[in-house]
Amino acid sequence: MCLARTNQCRENRRTLGGLAPCRLSLREERRRRGYTLIELLIVVSILLVFAGLLIPRSSETSYDQLLSAARVLASDLAYARSLAVTNNDQYMVTFSGSGNRYTLQYNGANPALTNLPSSPFHSPTDPPSQQIQRLADLPEVTAPVNLVAAADVNGTLMTAVSNVVFNGLGGTTRSDPTWIWLACGAGSNRQYLVVIINPVTGVTSIGTSCGAAPANSLLLAAGTRAQGRREIACWLTPTLSRREREAHKET
Repeated sequence: MCLARTNQCRENRRTLGGLAPCRLSLREERRRRGYTLIELLIVVSILLVFAGLLIPRSSETSYDQLLSAARVLASDLAYARSLAVTNNDQYMVTFSGSGNRYTLQYNGANPALTNLPSSPFHSPTDPPSQQIQRLADLPEVTAPVNLVAAADVNGTLMTAVSNVVFNGLGGTTRSDPTWIWLACGAGSNRQYLVVIINPVTGVTSIGTSCGAAPANSLLLAAGTRAQGRREIACWLTPTLSRREREAHKET
């Protein structure tokens, strides 16, 4: 059809002494003109979107990985706290360094609350009375993040713990803050990040990432050793006052 129209156009030009304009079809005009800048930009944009989906997030740093895992942990701790407040009872989160996971479960005496409420974060393979979060299964984390230590922190005195219990008022059953350490990387590049639970409110906060490792006596997995220097103040959030940071420095 396009060829016939082109031939007819040429015949008209010869009939009228070559003065008649030859109007090509839209497809023929586009083929001769080529693509516009807008069309090229649209194609490039689509290719960039697909590239972003296919290329692994290898550029993310250890801090990015730690922060993603810490936010998930803080969210799960907030969920445990909300269950305790809603049911005016106790819920416990237990930390396992060897399994690199933590488990939420009811910690009271009411049999009706033994099984946890249905949740999109509850794995079908977990018991109905437990919600288990394995750090290796976190979709937001593409590099290994380890649950390395937990402690009751009273100034510079740290006592190893393996769980935290939230009560009906939203706080914890401890009088001191509970710290949980996450780690990512290896050797001199290994970084640590702490999640802190306020004992009165039960609200969690995330500290800063640094190379300081918790003491070996606080590690959750037996037989492991933490690498790096130990400077307690570097784990704390930058919003703390200088006096508060100084109070947590080791003597």
